[in-house]
Amino acid sequence: MANRLSIKLIEKSYFKWIFAVLFIFIYHFRRIYFYSILGDDGIRIVDARTLPLKTELFRPFSEHVAPGFELLTAIFIRTYGNHLNLTAFLLTLLALGCWFLFLIPVAMWTKRLTGSEQIACLTFFLTGISTACLEIPWWFSAATYSLSASFIFLVMCENETKELLKWHNYLKIAIFTALAMSFSALGLLAVVIAG
Repeated sequence: MANRLSIKLIEKSYFKWIFAVLFIFIYHFRRIYFYSILGDDGIRIVDARTLPLKTELFRPFSEHVAPGFELLTAIFIRTYGNHLNLTAFLLTLLALGCWFLFLIPVAMWTKRLTGSEQIACLTFFLTGISTACLEIPWWFSAATYSLSASFIFLVMCENETKELLKWHNYLKIAIFTALAMSFSALGLLAVVIAG
C-alpha cells in the first residue's frame, strides 16, 4: 500500500518538480549559509556606490557592457549598500535566484524539444547540481551569464515552435534577444539563434 502511494506521488508531475527544486536548494545551501562577497563583486559594490548611474550602466566591465545587469546591481547596492553583511547575503541569494531563473527556460526548451516532461525535469535537476557551472550560483558577477543564457534559451524555445511563427513570436524573440544582450556579451548568441 505504501509503495503504491509513493509511486502515485512520484507520478504526479508537480511532485517531481518540487523534489528537484528542494534538492537543488539543499545542494547549494552551504553557499547560502556561508554567504560572502567574491571576486568582481567587490568592484561592482564600489562602482555602484561611487559612479553616476548613467556611467555605471554603459561602462565596459571585464569583456562586456551589461546595462541590464548593472541596473540590477545598482538597485541592490544603492538600496542595501550601507549594510555590508546584508549586501553579501542578498547578492548570494540573487546569484542563486538567477541560477533558478536560468533552469526554468532550460527545462522549457528541453520539454519543447523532446516532448517529455520527465526528460525536462531530469535536465533541470542535473543542470541545477552540475559542478561544471558551480561558480554561477555562487558568484554574483557570474549571474550575468545565467541571466543572459536564460533569455538565449527562451529564444531557442520560441524558435522550436512547431507552427508557423506569427508576429507575436517575432516580438518575443526580439525582446528576449535584447534582454540577453543587456546582461552579457554571451547574449550575442541570441542574435545568431534568432537570426
